[in-house]
Amino acid sequence: MTTKPDLNTMDMRERLMIAQALVVAMGTLKEVPMPYQEVSNITDMEAVLNFYFGDLWGVAEQMVESHHDMMQRINSGQLNTNQENN
Repeated sequence: MTTKPDLNTMDMRERLMIAQALVVAMGTLKEVPMPYQEVSNITDMEAVLNFYFGDLWGVAEQMVESHHDMMQRINSGQLNTNQENN
């Protein structure tokens, strides 16, 4: 049986994946119009991201921005999706 990772045993990749997931989730929740936006959840996610993963927040944001840019390029036909992903 494997043990569950905790913040003290997570490697950089695991921490970056969680930071990226929080950035994506916050961005998605921020798109919800008021008064339906879950402001307290966004605030709590920002606090968790800042406290536990603050060193990776900027990197995670850059990754998400790059993915959004890539999707815009794919949707506009500027990027071919038939290329192999290595």
